[in-house]
Amino acid sequence: MVLEATAAHYGETQHNRFNEAALTSLGVHNTDDFEMTSRVAIGFVDYGFDLLHPCLRTASGEASRFRNLWDQNRGPEAARTSKLDVAMVDDWPGVVLDAAVNLAATSGSRRTLDALYDPHANNCGRDGTIGAAHGTLMASIAAGTAFAGFRSAAPHADLIGVQLALLDSDWKEEDGRGQPTWLNAELPSDTPWNGWRSYDNAPQIGNAVRYIYDRACKLAVDALVINLSIGAWAGAHDGLSAAEQAIADLAAEADAAWTAGRGPRTVVVAGAGNAGADEGHWTGIATHAEPQMFDWIMQRDDPTQNKLEIWYEANDPLEVELTLSNGTTLGLISGTTREILIEDARIGIADHTFKARGRLSRLRILAHPPLFPAVLFDGASAITSLSFRMRVAPGHSATAHAWIERDDGMRERSWLSPSHPTSSLCCLASASGALVIAGCDHHCQPEAGWPAMLPASSLGPLPWSEGVAARIPHVTAPAASIWGAKSKSRGFAQTTGTSAAVAMTSGALANALARDPNAKLPPQQPFATWNSRFGFGLFSIDDTGAVGVSA
Repeated sequence: MVLEATAAHYGETQHNRFNEAALTSLGVHNTDDFEMTSRVAIGFVDYGFDLLHPCLRTASGEASRFRNLWDQNRGPEAARTSKLDVAMVDDWPGVVLDAAVNLAATSGSRRTLDALYDPHANNCGRDGTIGAAHGTLMASIAAGTAFAGFRSAAPHADLIGVQLALLDSDWKEEDGRGQPTWLNAELPSDTPWNGWRSYDNAPQIGNAVRYIYDRACKLAVDALVINLSIGAWAGAHDGLSAAEQAIADLAAEADAAWTAGRGPRTVVVAGAGNAGADEGHWTGIATHAEPQMFDWIMQRDDPTQNKLEIWYEANDPLEVELTLSNGTTLGLISGTTREILIEDARIGIADHTFKARGRLSRLRILAHPPLFPAVLFDGASAITSLSFRMRVAPGHSATAHAWIERDDGMRERSWLSPSHPTSSLCCLASASGALVIAGCDHHCQPEAGWPAMLPASSLGPLPWSEGVAARIPHVTAPAASIWGAKSKSRGFAQTTGTSAAVAMTSGALANALARDPNAKLPPQQPFATWNSRFGFGLFSIDDTGAVGVSA
């Protein structure tokens, strides 16, 4: 639910109703006496930044807080290239943004600026902008200019923004109208279909991160925080996707440059995700004698395509059977792409690739409930299921994980039975070098003194790692009922989720680095909670998702 308020409604007498409790829990107190010894920038990879909201302008309102802005939609093909020349990016520098903002502010009309860059265009999700453009919310939460009683953690940070050219049709197997692109496609029999898409292989993300670092270096800032309040759920979660590797490479290069005195101290902050309560992850160990089984359940009135990925580690291909609710059984044999047919009608497709990436093998299944015939639904039942049965050759075993792809909305969601809340992380959370943030409810403090995890917050551990290295998220931060700027208004909207936790953390980090570029930062291992004294307490998560204090 999104709650909204106007600036007039929330004046100075209401200032405690904004993010004061969250900021206090992060050790960020009144910033009026802020003593900045270092220049810090925060880069946002997101959707929609309202340059005219008072929180994203300077205190005088005459200039933009953004020193650079790249709208990837101006040249989407360049943003999708795997070898982007960052120096040649067609972006807007601060002086151009300042002039445009000043003109709009003095004229009282945003029409000219919206023609240059509309924060409500090219947004993510089928429903577009709801409540506020996501980038507007995140940038203001982290670093908004104080306005009408609202304040942020890093009001003096320079801002760098990237509007992603990553719409649903870029990472889902559907067209701009939401219709399956595989419905009438010719499917190869012995290779994967070339129409598969995934969020964690989108080059736009890696290009955005590298652009932010490049522009921060040109601004000669002392420290840089890159805010990634983005992500999807499916993927191998092994750190080897194109986007994860791009993030890891940038983090490593930036750290080496800073150590050598050639660039800003750089922290990449990513979200754990909001799939913890979605029943969208399953894991098991299959043998020949004891096959593993689970159901993928869908709703009759789901208007959207559903996607499931199964990844496993084994010496031999898994034997996988897919059974529909009417008893139809299909064998998903390694090395094949096949259609899922009911009454001679294609309702989905699947492929199975042994050793698809390194030691991991993969099955991908797409299903479109609007194509399902009535025979798949039992009488008045509103749901149907696809059942999976997996086993390996005698004497062997295979560890398998399954993830449903992100599909927002209650009517659109599908789920797994049984399901496991652990390893339900965002597909970018496995990137080496990223600081991964979970969401907590800072308003609720259990007797042990640890903040209560948001039920929706995704949990670790990393599925293919062991020991301390597998224990992410690294930090939990405030994520419940967080206020941010409402785009195309002078008011505010409220949001809950790990996106807000990432933004709160980015702002707190920028605040600390502005005071001291050598400030202590959260450890990337193990799992910690950031308390008001800028210290870290350790806690663990068991296989039910319960949180407890670590020894």
